[in-house]
Parts: sequence; C-alpha cells; structure tokens
Amino acid sequence: MATSNPIGLRIPEQSSPSGVPFYLNDKQVTAWAKELPMANIGETSRQIFQSLRAFNRTSLDAPQRLRSIENFREPLSYVATNLNKHYLGTRFPLSEKSHKIANLNRELHSGMATAYKAVIVDLLTHAQEDGVDRAQLTLAIHRCITYLSKVILLSVIVYDPCPKRTWQELHVCHRLASRYGIGSDQVNDPYEQSEQASTIDQNYTRCLLFSLASPYKMRQKENLQLFDTLLDWSGHTNLYSYEDAPEESSITIHQDSDTAPSHENKSPSIATKYLLILEVSGLLSQMRDHFTDDQESNHSLSGIDELDKGVIRQLIMLWSKAQKRAFVRTKLNFELRIAVGLRSVHKLITLGDVPEPAPETEDQDEATWIDAQFAHGQEMHVEARFSLQPMDVASYNPRRGNFEEFGPNSTDISEMNDEPKLEIWQDDKEQEMDKATCLFTTINESAGGYCLDWRGKEIPKIQVGELIGVQSAMSAAQFGVGMVRWMQTSDDVSMQVGVQMIAPNAMAVTAQLANQSDGQQEKCLLLPEVGTSGQPTSLICPSYPFSLGKTLLIHDRENTQEIKLTRLLESSGSISQYQFVHLDENAAAKMKEDQNDLDDDSDYESLWSTLI
Repeated sequence: MATSNPIGLRIPEQSSPSGVPFYLNDKQVTAWAKELPMANIGETSRQIFQSLRAFNRTSLDAPQRLRSIENFREPLSYVATNLNKHYLGTRFPLSEKSHKIANLNRELHSGMATAYKAVIVDLLTHAQEDGVDRAQLTLAIHRCITYLSKVILLSVIVYDPCPKRTWQELHVCHRLASRYGIGSDQVNDPYEQSEQASTIDQNYTRCLLFSLASPYKMRQKENLQLFDTLLDWSGHTNLYSYEDAPEESSITIHQDSDTAPSHENKSPSIATKYLLILEVSGLLSQMRDHFTDDQESNHSLSGIDELDKGVIRQLIMLWSKAQKRAFVRTKLNFELRIAVGLRSVHKLITLGDVPEPAPETEDQDEATWIDAQFAHGQEMHVEARFSLQPMDVASYNPRRGNFEEFGPNSTDISEMNDEPKLEIWQDDKEQEMDKATCLFTTINESAGGYCLDWRGKEIPKIQVGELIGVQSAMSAAQFGVGMVRWMQTSDDVSMQVGVQMIAPNAMAVTAQLANQSDGQQEKCLLLPEVGTSGQPTSLICPSYPFSLGKTLLIHDRENTQEIKLTRLLESSGSISQYQFVHLDENAAAKMKEDQNDLDDDSDYESLWSTLI
C-alpha cells in the first residue's frame, strides 16, 4: 500500500524490519552484491527484485538508505543489460515470456526510483532547522529522475504505455530541485552511456525532449541512440517560467499534472504557477547546421553523426512546432487482409494471375459488361493496368487510393457472415494467398491510412517502418502499399498499429546492379507516380543491396529497363524507397506508348470505386 505525503511522491508504507536484514548496512549490501550468482540472470534478478521490495518497505534513515541503495546500482545495471537481450532487436507483438521480462526490467528500475523517492521524502520531512543536506538531496533527486526516465524508456522500447504517475513524479522532483536551487549542480553517474557528469535540469530536460520525439514512431535502436544522445543535447536548451519565456517558444510543461510536454499556444488567462516553457531554438540551430556543407559544424552536437538523417529531420519538425493531422480520422470497424514484409507482398502480387471465370449462372447471363468485369476481377489485373505514368484523375486521392477497394466495402464487420455467399477465387493460389495474409480489424481510418487492432493467433511480427500490403477486395493480386508508422500496446493480447498508405497499387519486379549481370536479383516493388500529390515514381527494395547513385536493371515479366537511383525517399531499416530516372529511353518511350493504348478506358477510371 502506497502512502501519501505533502511532498507528492508515492512510496510504500514502511515498518521496522524483522531481524537484521543485510540492506540495513551498506557494507553488507556491497558484500551481498559481490556474492550474487551473476551467471544465473534469473536467480540474480529474483534476489534483486525481492530485496528491493523489502528494502522499500523498511523504515530506515535517509543517509543510510542512500548509501545502501547506491550499492544496488551495479548489479541492477548488469541484470538490466542481460534482460534487454530478450526483447531488443525483435519484432512485435512480443511473446508472453518476453513481455514479462520487459515488465520485470521496468519494475526493477521503478523499484530503484522508489528507494530514492523514500530518501527525498525522509530528507525533507525530517529536515533540521539549519536546512536539508544539499548534497544528499541533489544526489537523491538526480538518481530518482534517472530511474524514472528509464521507466519511460523501457516502456517505449516495447511500445507499452508509460505507467501512471511517472510524469507527475518527474515534475515533482524537478520542482523540488528548483525550490532548493540545486537544478544546476553536477552529479557523476558511472552507469550513464556517456559516463559524464550531468545536472538535474539536464536529466529532466532529456525526458521532455524524448517524449516530444514521438518515440512510438521510431525503432528500438533509434530510441536507445536518441535517449543516450539527449543527455548532452539537453544542455543546449533552456527552461523558463511561463511569464519569462520567449514569445515564439511553444513547448509547455504542466508540472501539476501527470502529462508529458506538448506544443501549446500561449494564453493570457491561463494559471501559470506550475507551467514551464522549454526553449529549443539553440538546439535546433545546431541540428540544422548538420545539413550544411561546413564539416566543422557537424560535430557540434555529440552523437549526431550516429543518428539517421531522416530521424534528425523528423526531430527538427517535432521540436519546432505542433504537428497537425493531415486528414480527418473516422471511427470505422472493418476487416482488412494484410500481408507483412516486402518479400511476402512481392510473392503475392507475383502469384496473382487472373483466375479462371466461374461458371455462368442465369443471373450472369443478364449481367452487364461492367458487372462481369467486377465479378471476375479482370479490371484489377495489375499487369494490364499498372503504369508509371501520373494518375491525375481529379477525384483520385493519392494517399488513399481507391479507398473502397481497401476500406469498408472490402469486409464490413456488420455485414459479415460465417461463410461468404460467393467465393470469387477457387484455386490453389487463393489458398496460398490466404495463408500468407491475415485479417485485422480497423479501429479508425483516414484518407492517409488506418489504425489496426493487431491481435490474433499466429499473427505476423512487425516493426516500425515495416512494409505492409493491404489486399484489394476486388482482386487478390492487387495490394495497396503502406508503412507501419507507430505501434503501442493496448492490452495484454493486442497492439494498436498505425499504417500510412503510400500507394494504391504496386508492380512486382526484380532488380540487380547493372554492372553485375550475374548478380543476385532482389525482389522489389515499383510504385506509380501520383500526379495530384507530387509523389514520384519510386522503387522499394531491401535496405542493404543498393545505394544512391547506383545503376540497376529492373526486370518484370516482359521487359528489362535500366534505371539510376537519384534520391532516397525513405529508409526504415527494413526497406529503402528510391526515386529514379530511366537510362533506356527506348524502354521509357515504349512504356509511354503502352500507356497511351490503355488510355481508352481512362474516362471510366473514377467510376470503378463507386460501383458496389
């Protein structure tokens, strides 16, 4: 049971110890730590976890508690590093065991934070007339913020929500440091990645910057790199009271709440007692210098060279101003058939020959030509329709594609039956496609993509930046192409996954380096140009074999084209997306001629998605 106190930090109810436990003496704690069975991570974790729980529930004076808990830090750091191996560099959702291990690691760090909170409460509650011990309070608050920030990090890297009250207690710790004037005092920490001395203000600001970086939209490795880097970067920012902050600064911290910072417009009528403003213009200026030709300025921020430039650009945008949603989000629940990964989507598109027509019925004898095309899926045959020419139809939404093909009309839950009334595809390829795809329910949708409820048995594992194929209801071989932009665990059995749609269809091709005719052919996707959005013709390929400026040979079923990669549009760790130019003018001209032959049906292009 947690106890309340005027300071605002929750600690367990404490009582006198039974017997003489080792943690009452810091020298015995040191001896205990040395005798831990470090080769057995499970047993060592158990002993640390149980000892921390008992320690935090035992009455002890602040100086002794502080000395004892400092000796827990080394074995906990070792155990945490080994526990990380069970869920770092993996795909999601995690197995039940891996998720429990992640929760254990987070609880260990939370227990450390609780021990330092108990020191803070005891120091301030029993302060003598001559005041509180400044050095002990500084160390306790610094360590408490360190472990609370690790709780946030360990939640984010497994895409779990942050535990309740974490932000509230971070804010309380910083307010206490400000009240006693110790926010800028240096504290050494040998277990920080940089092994540098830092201040309470820096530690606190690192948490603010990290939360503003949209960490649920980044991969685990990116989050870990950024978190370590931000301790130094926080020294290039400033915290102001609400009244004293520069007018252009908008990052607002509500220190009387359990919320992370956010961009807000200033209001003259708001209560400002517990409001702070984070000013980041100096940091942003140095980050922008990283993109200049002046090489000397590239090292002004430590660790910036280790971060991907795409991540740096994203950080500049996120820290500069509030990001507005591009499209209205609508709560709709329907099912989408999803394929995960470049290789899977490529294989499914390749498999997708037009199925044989089903035997005609009396109803079909009276059907129109358009009805017949929809019944047999012929109008959606990728090889017949796909083009790298712009899709400039006025009603076409480039991010959404023909939404009805992938949206509610695909499989509306309210209209679902146990068995479909009409099975369109009746061959082995359909069964293979069904095995390679999974049905997921949408939570909401917008013109830009979907939020999916990622749950079920034997569902595919994913990462942020994973390529997703959304199968069309009208053609098994037609896949809209999307990217996983964010993930967050919603409960013990499911995750919420945000998918941005980047193309309404794709062509399966293979590619190889032009100067290696006998080299390995990589499975790739060609995405069409979308004239209404300015999205160029692009090639999606695995992240490792090709690089900017390389000349490739692109093979489809009929043609070979020579292209040069001219611009990197996206790099996620799973795939790379490149803009390119054709080097074979004859092939490009032939492609345009073929497209002109298909343009006879262009007047009907906006009609297909409206026919239900």
